[in-house]
Amino acid sequence: MWRSSSGDSGSWTSVVTGGFGNPGITYITSLTEFGGYLYAGTDNKLGTGGEVWRSSTGDSGSWERVVASGFGDVNNRSIITLEPFGSYLYASTYNQEEGCEVWRSTTGNSGTWALVVSGGFNDFENRGVYSLFGYNERLFAFTENPTTGIEVWNTEEGINWTQVGPDGLGDSNNNLVYYKNAVTLFNDILHVGIRNGANGGEVWKYEPEYEIYLPLILRNFQQSTTSTWNQFSSPTTETLNAVDMVSSTDGWAVGDGGTIILWNGSNWSTISSPTSNKMNSVEMISSNDGWAVGDGGTIIHWDGNNWSTTSSPTSNKLNSVDMISSTDGWAVGDGGTIIHWDGNNWSTYSSPTNYDLKGVSFTSSDNGWAVGGSWNSVIGWYEDAKVQWNGSTWILYTHFRILDVFYGVDFTSASYGWTVGHNNAKASWDGMFWDQNYGNQPMMVHYDLDMLSTDNGWAVGWDYSRSNIRHWDGSEWAEETCPVSETLYGLSMVSENEGWAVGENGTILRYGP
Repeated sequence: MWRSSSGDSGSWTSVVTGGFGNPGITYITSLTEFGGYLYAGTDNKLGTGGEVWRSSTGDSGSWERVVASGFGDVNNRSIITLEPFGSYLYASTYNQEEGCEVWRSTTGNSGTWALVVSGGFNDFENRGVYSLFGYNERLFAFTENPTTGIEVWNTEEGINWTQVGPDGLGDSNNNLVYYKNAVTLFNDILHVGIRNGANGGEVWKYEPEYEIYLPLILRNFQQSTTSTWNQFSSPTTETLNAVDMVSSTDGWAVGDGGTIILWNGSNWSTISSPTSNKMNSVEMISSNDGWAVGDGGTIIHWDGNNWSTTSSPTSNKLNSVDMISSTDGWAVGDGGTIIHWDGNNWSTYSSPTNYDLKGVSFTSSDNGWAVGGSWNSVIGWYEDAKVQWNGSTWILYTHFRILDVFYGVDFTSASYGWTVGHNNAKASWDGMFWDQNYGNQPMMVHYDLDMLSTDNGWAVGWDYSRSNIRHWDGSEWAEETCPVSETLYGLSMVSENEGWAVGENGTILRYGP
């Protein structure tokens, strides 16, 4: 936290560092003045709950904690908003497991806080109250709800709350008000800015006489083309385990029995393979340079004319390969196997885990991750593994572990990425921490994913009788229509409107108009 008496450049000084001494506090989510104190609400990524701190001066070293461990529930990960109203200071939480909560205190002192809203206003999908705002002698609460859309509630005395308007204000895509800075008064009328990932952001105003919200700005645009997933003719009945596209007219898929198929812009065709081993991953650097890895430590290379076997330093099953350039690449496999390509040879690297590594993804030569997991006999269940390359060493990430196995991992940058796996296991990376995020509309097993941006990504896998495809819109992983029931193992997006997925029994799906 920084402050300045003038706001001028060079006048800012730091008054809080290191997350109030807690490295899990990566955000200060709210600031407000109440009763002669400056209050700060926090978000905690390490699973120990949000906190509230205050200071009578704002000076460094003067801060005291008045709320710890998410008001006694670590699932209250974040204290999103602090808002004075009447004689109370109100605090709202983000709680993905049980629904948001609202607390209040007349003094703000530790031990004086009372719960006034629990269970997300009786809907646990109301995960957070992202804004509290006092207006017209009422306190308004705006929730995030990725399923039915935001809910707006108000109260005159803080105990009895009434919903204003329908869920999502009539559109379930209206799912979030971005914090208190998206709520303001203009000409003494309450205005609200809303996130709508499907149709574009919207602005609404409140008409207190009629207890309704009226839209002021609605984009509601339609995309020029609508893409859907459709089955495509396949030249093989062998299971396909991975696909990688160079462009709209050039791509490769590999699978069981050493199967290799090529996309030429019109059709998929079988290409001669130098191996009969199951191939698990393919990575194309260009049309003339690519790699695939598989069982028994098999490594094959494409030189623009033929696929040929390459000497491998391991006999362990290799599950995934990612190439940074023609002289720098990595592959990972069972038993924690990690091997590196330097432009001349593949060689083994020391691994910090003996768990199977299923996926690998790099953003640069000095930053990459491998994920996986195996059975842990001590705990009697599976445990994940996430290892990071820092440019010189692979390091096991231990701040956050889950009791499942990750299969796929992909990043849009060094500060944003996802990993997905078994039992709907998902986690997102923010540049400092992995955050467990199982999300809505779960899928039993995610085998692969491709992240196009922070608000556009795809994942494929298997989910009993439900769809085997999920889409990330920046808010949730949502179920998408899948034309087949076969398990999908590989995925590669050419653009936001074009992509391919492959899987069981030679299944090929194309995403496009």
